[in-house]
Amino acid sequence: MFNNESRAQTVRAVSLFDDGNVDPAVYLTHNHERLPDSAWLAFPGMIEIPAGGEAAMEITLNVPNDLAHFDKKWESVLLLESGEGPPNMVRVRVTTKKTE
Repeated sequence: MFNNESRAQTVRAVSLFDDGNVDPAVYLTHNHERLPDSAWLAFPGMIEIPAGGEAAMEITLNVPNDLAHFDKKWESVLLLESGEGPPNMVRVRVTTKKTE
């Protein structure tokens, strides 16, 4: 993420689908399902971006090793809110394949 402002920015990251008032079907990409368990996706809740600087957000996915999870297309949507202006969205898409 980039911060073109002259002061540091704090960005809050939240999963859109964890909000009980949001219908995931409205946001999901065609042929993708909601990630079955939001706990599989780990990311920092707050990111500090220095003035005129940049920061990376590490996202980790941990899918249980289960045959039921092979050949799936999942998606999650993260909202990035800085308190100024509308939030940004990041789509996290996952495709699982069976390995030999």
